[in-house]
Amino acid sequence: MSEPLVIQTLTQKRAEILGRIKAYEAQIAQARHDLAHVNATIELFAAQERQRARYMVSHGFFKSNRPSSSSLK
Repeated sequence: MSEPLVIQTLTQKRAEILGRIKAYEAQIAQARHDLAHVNATIELFAAQERQRARYMVSHGFFKSNRPSSSSLK
């Protein structure tokens, strides 16, 4: 005997929802991967800015009362 139409329809709907969930999970995984790369790139550029600031400070942009090198860290 075949299943009632309600059961068939609900089973199809369940499969559709599960498929969408799997697709969303794949998109989330890709977004996390992309975010990790963006964060790493930001850190690279931020590190260069910090390095540039250290270079500027250590090469005479202060007058006679220049801070010690230990206070720049």
